[in-house]
Amino acid sequence: MKTLPYLKQAFTLLYPPEENVRQQRLIISQGKCEHCGKGNIRLEMHHILTGKLRRSFFERFFTVRMLCPNCHKGSKKYLALPKAKKEVEAVLLQAFDILDTINIMGSSGLEQ
Repeated sequence: MKTLPYLKQAFTLLYPPEENVRQQRLIISQGKCEHCGKGNIRLEMHHILTGKLRRSFFERFFTVRMLCPNCHKGSKKYLALPKAKKEVEAVLLQAFDILDTINIMGSSGLEQ
């Protein structure tokens, strides 16, 4: 397994930092909650990768989801996470082996 600093460097080469991640994700979500589908409401950006250092460093449009406040703060959030984690895993596993993917994902880990 490679160190996190090495993985950060490799990740940055593969997925250069993006500007306006929130705006990109709002376009993808069409302004609707990506869990319940509610629209015309303020959406919050949920980071799939856990840990403050991971959240800020690995923030790309494919590592976040837009959720309504109810889904983001409530129990529905946990129902939405497995699908989103699987999507992020799939992207990461195209470039990294499974141990490195687990390291990048942090305590969010891989779904079984």
